[in-house]
Formats: sequence, structure tokens, C-alpha cells
Amino acid sequence: NSDVFQGGSNNAATVSQEGSSTSLVDQSGSRNRAFATQDGATNDSFIQQISDGAVARVTQTGNGNDSDVTQSSAEAPAFTEWQGDGAAIRSARAEISQIGNSNESTVIQSGVGNYVLLAQGKTGDAGNSNKSTILQSGNSTFADVEQTGDSNRSNLDQRGRLVNLESGGFSRIVQSGDRNQSDILQTGNGSVFQGPGNSVDSLQSGDDNISVVTQGGLDNKVELIQAGDNNNSLITQGAGSLNVADVAQYSSGNFSTVTQNGSTSTATVTQGTPGGI
Repeated sequence: NSDVFQGGSNNAATVSQEGSSTSLVDQSGSRNRAFATQDGATNDSFIQQISDGAVARVTQTGNGNDSDVTQSSAEAPAFTEWQGDGAAIRSARAEISQIGNSNESTVIQSGVGNYVLLAQGKTGDAGNSNKSTILQSGNSTFADVEQTGDSNRSNLDQRGRLVNLESGGFSRIVQSGDRNQSDILQTGNGSVFQGPGNSVDSLQSGDDNISVVTQGGLDNKVELIQAGDNNNSLITQGAGSLNVADVAQYSSGNFSTVTQNGSTSTATVTQGTPGGI
């Protein structure tokens, strides 16, 4: 079952389904593009774009997957795709691929130039029963989430502002273990990838780990690796600039808390011996 509703001008939608899946595409505005491909049974895809020049791609291979994408944005100046003829497409964009079974993903973007890549499972390495929620409000934040393990949970909320590709919101979550929980909240101006601003790079390859990262202000950066099992990490970096936190917990059953406020702060926490990845 597939339904496509389009208002506005120059919108396009392509839906391909095999099996007993359901898809709904609702587009209003101009120059929006929606692509939904579902191979498997009982998959559910919802794409809503209330914007100009947005692009959404959803590919679900497996059974019982659920994907919701909502994009509300004006013409986006920050992220640029180049066509073969050299024409530029400037747009908010979301790409979702769910290869395993019973995965759930929710993406809500509001603002200009937000960009999401989310894969829960990949070819040859499917994840099952993962759940990911991404909320981005502001200008040109960027998120990349990949969960190839089973029963992982990730929540990402980025709010801020940037003006170009050299200073944009970036947060990457990779959870290849099982039953991990990752929560990231970034606020402030200029949540950034390659340049001044907030940045998070997180990997949890062990099982039953919990990480919570909260960043506000400018020039914060976090790298987190939890390769052991049953670890807990809490990182809070507040107002100010040049805060850096590097946490790696390779052994199991550890708890770490890092709180940094102000400028030019650095924290490094290592518990256990590398080699758990």
C-alpha cells in the first residue's frame, strides 16, 4: 500500500515496494524529492516534507521496520550536492537505510540545511530491534548514526546555528554492540564539524553501555569509546570554548563523570586496557 500526496510545484516522489509494506509521502512546497524503497514485509515508511528543495531517501530491507522522516526547511544553503551536469542542489537531506528487522527511526528537522545519514544495519551486517531518534532544530546541523548491533537506543538532539560547511553541527554515533544507550544533546551557536563548535564522535562496541553527552556553548568536543560491557559515562561541557573530553572505557563495570565549564579545559579518562574493539 502506497500513498503519495503532493502540493506545490516541481516535487517528485518515487516509491518501490516488494511485500506487504506501507508507505506514505506527503510533500508541500517546491523542488522536494522523496525516494522510498522497501524490500521485505510489514515495513512502514512515512516521509513528510514541508519545505523547498529537501531530499529524503528511505531504504528498508528486512521485516517490521518503521521509519518516520519530517523535514521543514526553507531553501538550504549549507549542504550542496552536485549533479552530473554540474548543477548544484542545495537542500536539507535525510538518508535512512534499515537492513535488519524491527528497527525504528525517527528524524525531525526544522531549519535550514540539516543533514542526516542513518543506517541501522548494513549489507552483510544487519542490526535488529534498534531504535534511533534524531531531532535537529537550527541551521545546518549534521548527524550520522549507524547501529549494526541489536537492541540499541540512540537519541540525538542538536540545536544551534552555523554559517558554512567548515563550522557545522556534527555528531556521529556507532553502536556495534548490543543493548547500548547513547544520548547526545548539543545546544548553542555553531554546533560544528571541522571548525569551531560542538562535535561528538561516539563508539560503543561493547554491550549494555550507557553514555550521556550534553554540550552547550562553543568549541566543545567529545570522543567516547566504550568497548567493555556495563559501562556508564556522563559528560557535561558548558559555556565557554575549547573544552575537550576524551573518554575510553575498555574494561567492564566502570563509571565515569566529566563536567567542564569555562574555556581551555581538557579531560582524559581511560579505564581498562585498549584491545576491546
